[in-house]
Amino acid sequence: MNPDRTTVLIIDGDNEERQYYAERLKLCSPDYTIFESTSAKMGLGFFSSNPIDCVVLELVLPDASGFEVLLKLNPDLSRPKTAVIVLTQLNSPSLFDLAVKNGAHSALHKTTTSGEILHKTILNAVLSLRTDRNKKID
Repeated sequence: MNPDRTTVLIIDGDNEERQYYAERLKLCSPDYTIFESTSAKMGLGFFSSNPIDCVVLELVLPDASGFEVLLKLNPDLSRPKTAVIVLTQLNSPSLFDLAVKNGAHSALHKTTTSGEILHKTILNAVLSLRTDRNKKID
C-alpha cells in the first residue's frame, strides 16, 4: 500500500449506502484506498490483517452491533489505536454520544452527511490520532 494514501475500511451491510460513501470519498480525494465490508465479522477479519487508517462504521450490521465492533477496534478507551467514524442510519444524539464515549472519533447521521463532510471528518480523525501518538512518543 502507498504510504501517501489514506486507507479507509467502510463496514456497512447496506450495499447502496456503503458504495455511495465509497464513491463520494473517491470524488473528494484521489488519496484514498477504500475497502468495503458487509458484516462485522468480515470487517474485523480484514482489519486484523491489513493496515487501515480509519474505519467508517454503521451501527446497524447484519451479524453484530456496531458497538461490539467499535469496542474490538478500540478496547482501551484511554488510548484509541484506530480512527473510527460512526456513520449510521440511526438518528439518536444519545447513541452518537455513546459511540464517542466508546472510542469513536465522531458519530454522523447518514441523511445529513455529505461525502465532503465525511472526508473532512476522516482527515481530522486520522490527524488527531497521529498527533496523539506523537505526543506519547515524545
